[in-house]
Amino acid sequence: MADDMLIIAELERTVPSLTRWRAEGQRGVDWPVIEDELGTALPPDYRALGDAYPVLVFDDFLWVTVPSPGKESAFVSGVRETAETLQDLSDVDESHGYVPFPAEGGLLGWGSSLSGDQFYWQVNSKDPASWRVVVSGRNDDWWTFEGGAVEFLVAALSKSIALPGLPSSFPSDPPEVVGVEPR
Repeated sequence: MADDMLIIAELERTVPSLTRWRAEGQRGVDWPVIEDELGTALPPDYRALGDAYPVLVFDDFLWVTVPSPGKESAFVSGVRETAETLQDLSDVDESHGYVPFPAEGGLLGWGSSLSGDQFYWQVNSKDPASWRVVVSGRNDDWWTFEGGAVEFLVAALSKSIALPGLPSSFPSDPPEVVGVEPR
């Protein structure tokens, strides 16, 4: 858990205004309910983010969806809707060979953009900490990032990686962030 908090601290250093949205204590997400419904544990860095923050929107573009306490089933429903969309793309051979989880090596969504880009984990191991990020750009730009979701956010928002297919205006300098707690 200490390493996960270090990556959260790195995200907070990258986007200092983020701390404005940090909960005073743990938000109270019932992770076992989510993991039981999904059939898998989720990466520890993402859980640490979800324990500290609500849904985050960076530059009015990138939405990082995290569960809200008491609305865990709604979160799972959203993840399943994303999987259905990916399955539709796979069915017509437009997913570059990617398939949704629970298929072996399948993708599990964790974020999206207002332009239709999708951000996934590739569930390629029983150890969620080793899952890498797959980005599906709205213009059929598919690419991978060899790290987890929070590490991806740090790299993307610090402009230390190229973001193929995403707008050149993203992220702004400094990135703006808004926390959203669904009703």
